[in-house]
Amino acid sequence: MPLFGSLLGTAPKKSAGALLLERLGGAAPLEERREAIVQFKELSAAQPLRLIDKGGFSVLAALLRLGDTEISRETLETLANLMDPQVPRDDLAAAAVKAAHNASVFLSNTENLATATGVVDDADVYVKFHAITLLIRLLSVAQAEAQATVLSQPEVIRRVLLLLEEKREIVRNEALLLLARLAGANADLQNILAFQGANEQLLTIIEGEVEENGLGSVIAHDCLRLVRTIVAGNVPSCRVFTETACLPRLVPLLRLPPSHTKEEATCARLVCDLLAEMLSCVRHHPADRQSMQASLLRLDTLLLLLGHLTNPSTATEPQLRLSALCALADLLFLHAAACDAFLAATASRRHAEELVEEPAAPRLLYVSLRSASAAWRAASLRLFACLFSHAPHAQAAAAASLHAPPPPPLASHLPLATMAMSALLHPQEEGGAAWLGGGVVCALLDGNRQTRRLAAALPAAEGGTLLHACAKLLFASLREGRAALLLLALLRLLFVWVCDCREAAEGFCAPTANLPSLLDAIAAPREDVHIRGHLAALLGACLVTLPQAAPSTADAASPPADEPSPPPITRELLVQMVTRRVGLEAYTEAWEAMLRSDAYLKACEDRPWRASEADEQLKEQGVHGAIVYTAASAQQLRRCRDEAHAHILHAYSQPAVDGTPRSEAPPAAAGEIDPAIESFKEMIRAQDEQLQAVQREAAELREKLAAAHAQLEETEALRAELAEARAMLASREANGGADGDQAALEQLREQARADRSEVEALAATCRQLEGELLAKDAEINSLRNKGGGEEVQTTGNAMEQAAAEEVSIENERLAHQLAILGAQLDEANAARSRFASEAAAAAEAADDARIEAEEARAAARRAAEQLREAVAAREALEAQLAAQRQECSGSVAPGGGAQESGATDSLALERDLEVARGEISALREEQEELLLCLAEQDEAAQELQAQLHFAQSASWREPPSTPGATPMTNGSAT
Repeated sequence: MPLFGSLLGTAPKKSAGALLLERLGGAAPLEERREAIVQFKELSAAQPLRLIDKGGFSVLAALLRLGDTEISRETLETLANLMDPQVPRDDLAAAAVKAAHNASVFLSNTENLATATGVVDDADVYVKFHAITLLIRLLSVAQAEAQATVLSQPEVIRRVLLLLEEKREIVRNEALLLLARLAGANADLQNILAFQGANEQLLTIIEGEVEENGLGSVIAHDCLRLVRTIVAGNVPSCRVFTETACLPRLVPLLRLPPSHTKEEATCARLVCDLLAEMLSCVRHHPADRQSMQASLLRLDTLLLLLGHLTNPSTATEPQLRLSALCALADLLFLHAAACDAFLAATASRRHAEELVEEPAAPRLLYVSLRSASAAWRAASLRLFACLFSHAPHAQAAAAASLHAPPPPPLASHLPLATMAMSALLHPQEEGGAAWLGGGVVCALLDGNRQTRRLAAALPAAEGGTLLHACAKLLFASLREGRAALLLLALLRLLFVWVCDCREAAEGFCAPTANLPSLLDAIAAPREDVHIRGHLAALLGACLVTLPQAAPSTADAASPPADEPSPPPITRELLVQMVTRRVGLEAYTEAWEAMLRSDAYLKACEDRPWRASEADEQLKEQGVHGAIVYTAASAQQLRRCRDEAHAHILHAYSQPAVDGTPRSEAPPAAAGEIDPAIESFKEMIRAQDEQLQAVQREAAELREKLAAAHAQLEETEALRAELAEARAMLASREANGGADGDQAALEQLREQARADRSEVEALAATCRQLEGELLAKDAEINSLRNKGGGEEVQTTGNAMEQAAAEEVSIENERLAHQLAILGAQLDEANAARSRFASEAAAAAEAADDARIEAEEARAAARRAAEQLREAVAAREALEAQLAAQRQECSGSVAPGGGAQESGATDSLALERDLEVARGEISALREEQEELLLCLAEQDEAAQELQAQLHFAQSASWREPPSTPGATPMTNGSAT
C-alpha cells in the first residue's frame, strides 16, 4: 500500500471554482447559495475563469431565475466580471482571452441574454446597474454576436428602453451608454429602436434636462449624439423621425441666448450635426428629402442657421459655424423654395456706429474668401454648389450681376458673381481664395448652357472677354509656376465653361496662342497628376464641343479666291495637333493618371461631408488643401474622357477633308529630296531595327521572368505541402503514435533542404536575369546616344525617341518585378526557416510526451506484476488452508487437543487469507487508479499536442468539452 501511494501520488482534486459551482447547482439552502455566489464572484475577479454552458453558465442562469434580489445582484456582477477584458488586471492577455471565450459561450445560448435582462424589473438599483454593465461588456467584446442575439430576442430592446425611464441617474446614464453601443453600425437595430419610440424618449430626456439645467446639460448632449447614432445612414429611421413630429421638438434647441456659454453652443452644434446627418442620409431619396426640407423651412430653420453664421456672438465658435454651414448646404440642395429664401435673406452688421443690412449670400462669400481655414472654404464652396445645383433661375439671377471685377482689394459690397470672379482674377499667393471664387463661378455656369453663352461674351476690364482673361491668367501662371490651387481653379472653370458650349469653346480656341500653349503644357514634364489631368480635360472638352469638319464642296456662290476666309477650328484639326505636338499616348496617360489618383477614387465613393470629420476628410481626399473632386465633378470628367476618346477614334476612321484616305506619314515636300535627310532616315531605320531586336530580347527576358514566377508558385505549393506535413506530424503526436515521428521529421528536414536549394537556384536565376536586363538597358542607352548631335527633326527621330522611352519604361517595369520577386523569395526563405524551427520544436515536444507515456506505462506494468504476485500469494494461502483443513478432519487426537490445535491454525490461516484478500482488493483499486491516471496523462498529452498544433497554425481554438468534465478550470477551458 505505501508503495502504490508513493508511486501514484494523490488523485487530482477539483478546483475551487468547480466546487463552488457544484454548491450553487445543488439543492443547498438559500443562505449557503448566497455565500457561495459571493465567493465565486470574488474568485472571478481574481482569476481568468473560463466557463462552459452546461454546468457553468446554465447554473448562473438558474440562479437569476430564483428571483432573489441579493443572489441576482451577485450573479450579474459575476457575469460582468467574466465578460470584462480588464479583469484580472495583473494578466490582461489572459483576461482578454477569457472575456472573448465567455462571451462566445454565453451568447451561444440565446436564452441566457433574455434571462439576464429579465431581472431589470427588479426595483433594486444595483440589479439594474449590473445588468446594464453585463450588456455593455458583451457589446464591447463581441458586438456583432451580441447584436444578433438581441435581434433574435426583441423583448431585450423593450427592457433596454424601459431603463431610459429610470429616474435614478446612475441607471439612466448607463442605459444611454448601452443604447449607443447597441445601435452602432446595425441598421436593423436602428430601425427597431426608431419604431419602438427611442427618439421620442430621448427627446423627452433632453427637454427635461434643458428645462432643469439649460442647454449646457451634458446628458442632453449625450442624448443628441445618441439620436444621431440611431438615424446615421438609415433612411427608414430618418423617415420615422420626421413623421413622428420630432423635428418641432428638435429645432428650438438651435436658439441661443444673446450671451451664451460654450456648453450651450455645443448643444446648438450637435443639433446642426444631427440635421446635416439626416438631410445627407435622404439626399438621394427625393420624397423623403423634400418632406424633411419643407418641415424645416416651416420651422424657420434656415433663418436660425443663418443667424449662427452671421451673428457676431458666434464669432468665437468656429465649430458651430462650420456645422451650421454644412446643415444649411444640405437644406438648400435641390429645393427651390429654400434657395429663394436664402437669396432673399439679409444679414446685419455694424458699420461706423450703424447697423447695416445686406444680402446674406454675398456676405457669407466675403467672409469665406477672407478665411484662412481650408475646412471653412470647402464647406462654403459646398454651400454655393448646393445653392446653384439644377437651379437655372438662381443661376440666371446671380449671373446677371456678373461683370468685370474692379482692381483689388476685395470689396464687400460687390455682387456675388463679381466678387467670386474678382477673387479668381486677382489671386493671392496660396490660391485658396481663388479656388473658392472659381468654384462659385463654376457653380453658376455648370449645367446651364445659356449662362455659359452669356458669360463668354462679357467684356473684361483689360479688353477682350472674361473668358480670354481667365485663359491669359492660366498660361501666365503656368509659365511663372504659381500656386497649384490657382492653376486647378482656372482649369476647372475653363473646363466647365467649354463643356457643351460651342461659343465658349470657339472663344477659347480663337486666340492664336491658346491651343499651342495648352498642347505644350500637356507635353511638358509635370509631376502633379491633377494639373496635367485637368489640362488634358480642358483639351478633351474642346475636342468634344468643337464641330466636325464638313466635306469640301465647290459652290458657285462661294466667295472669290482673292478674299479667302480663315479655316474654322474643327475637331479633326485639333486631333491632328494633339497627334503631332503631344502624342495620343501622352494625352491618354495624362487622363489616366488623374483618374487613378487617390483623391479622384475617394470622390467616386460619394462620402457625405460631415463638419465633425472635416479635417480628416481633407487629409484623405484633399489636393493642395482643397476638395478638388466631388462625386458630380468626377462623373463629369469621366464622361468627357469617354466622349473625347470616341471622337478621336471616329476622326481617325474618317477620310481626310479633301476626300483622300488618311496617310500615316505626311506627303513628301515638293522638289528634290535632300540626301542628308535620306541618310539620316536610313540611320534611324537601322536604329529602329536594332531597337526591335532589343525589344525581342526583352520579350525573351519577360518569358524567363514568367518562368521564374512559375517556379515561385511551385515553391509556394511546396510550402503548403510543408504545412500539411507539419499538421500531419502534430496529429500523429496527438494520437500517441510517436514511433515513426523521427523518420517523418528527418524526411521533412530533407524536403526543406531541397526546397531551400531550389529557392537559392531560383534566386541565382533572377540575379542572372537582372544582369541581362541591365546589359540590355546599357545597350539601349548606347543606341539612344548614337547620332545625338544631329539636329534634323523628322518623324523618324520622334519614332526613335518614343521607342527608346518605351523600352526604358519596359526595363524599369521588369526591374521592379524582379525586385518584387526577390522580396517574395526572401519571404519564402524566412517562412521555410520558421517552419523548420517549428517542426524541431514539435519533435522535441513529441519526444517529451513519448517519454512521459513510457514512464506511465512502466509504472502500470510494475503495478500489474505486483498484482499478479499478490494473486499467486493468495492462491498459495488458499491451498495451504485447504491442506490444513484436510489434516484436521483426518487426524484424531486424544482429548481433542490435536483437533483444537488444527482449528486454531485453521482460524489463523483464514484470518491471513482475509488479510490477503483485502490487500488484493486494495491492489486492484490502486491499479484502477493507476489506469485512470494513465488515461488522464494521455488526455493531457493529447491536449498538449493539440495546443502545440494550434499555436503552429496561428489559429487558437478552445479544446472541446468532454462529458462529465469539470465545468470550470483556472485559466484553461474544460
